[in-house]
Amino acid sequence: MTGFYRHLETSQRHHEWSLIRWIRVMPNLPWASAEDFIEILYESEKVGGLQQPRWQLDNFRMALDECGLQDIGFVGPPFTWYNKRKGTAMIQERLDRCMCSFQWKNMFPEAMISHQEFWKSDHRQILLDTSHIHGSLNLCRRPG
Repeated sequence: MTGFYRHLETSQRHHEWSLIRWIRVMPNLPWASAEDFIEILYESEKVGGLQQPRWQLDNFRMALDECGLQDIGFVGPPFTWYNKRKGTAMIQERLDRCMCSFQWKNMFPEAMISHQEFWKSDHRQILLDTSHIHGSLNLCRRPG
């Protein structure tokens, strides 16, 4: 499981996608990253404000595809961030998510992110739940 801080300037995010590609040099290791990606994957993940440029969506998706990362999904409200404004000035986006490799998803097929409440932040807390799948893990044990 990894996480790192994203650059707020859109023009600098290509450095982060390069870092993600570099981290992913060991293709057979299970890998997951739960964090604020400061990006949306689809136009439907944003309400209000200016529309995200197509190239920005495409660059994010390409970096994730090249690394073999997939969104594990979520339960709860659809947006994880809002700009703390009301009415027509409000912007909401799904910026926080958990991305994982195929190998990680095979180890934890039932894993799910739940979007929690906003608490002293403009971001919802996200909770990665793997508790209900411990019984299905095949841990190596010595024969008894």
